[in-house]
Amino acid sequence: MKPLELIVARDSEGGIGAGGDLAWHLPGDLKFFQDTTRITRQTEFRNAVIMGRKTWESIPPRYRPLSGRFNIVVSRNTDYVTENGVPLANSLEQAVSVAIAAEGIERIFIVGGGTLYKEVLEREDLQTAWITEVDGTHGCDTFFPSLPERFSESFRGEDRVENGTTYRFVRYDAQSSVI
Repeated sequence: MKPLELIVARDSEGGIGAGGDLAWHLPGDLKFFQDTTRITRQTEFRNAVIMGRKTWESIPPRYRPLSGRFNIVVSRNTDYVTENGVPLANSLEQAVSVAIAAEGIERIFIVGGGTLYKEVLEREDLQTAWITEVDGTHGCDTFFPSLPERFSESFRGEDRVENGTTYRFVRYDAQSSVI
């Protein structure tokens, strides 16, 4: 089975969004998201991004599907229609299966929202969490849960400041259980 990764930006209280949108405008974080989810080691491959319906709808129509990536949308509404032939899955499990079955997929990212993050954090195949730590609180109404104890920090970038907001990129990797 292919290991899963997640990528999220969260504020000091774990907030990830407000009113169905991002609660901050950080161009450097958007570039980090794009580069991390798009770049592959082998040029003939691409990465998969799995997102919930609300996350999909929060992306401006001119930017969906996210270019250069295999997009999969998760919705319990089986009548929901995505544009441009983007696959629809009715569960995270089904979305992961679609990504694994697709040809030429190098990495699989869970990119939001809150419900999918909660689900993926319970999976043993989640190996990496890319977290942009955004200082302060930003009036969020959607939150990212705490990482399980099996994750430990493996990289912490330097502080950056944009639009008066300080943030940094942090990578957490799952540690294997010792028996």
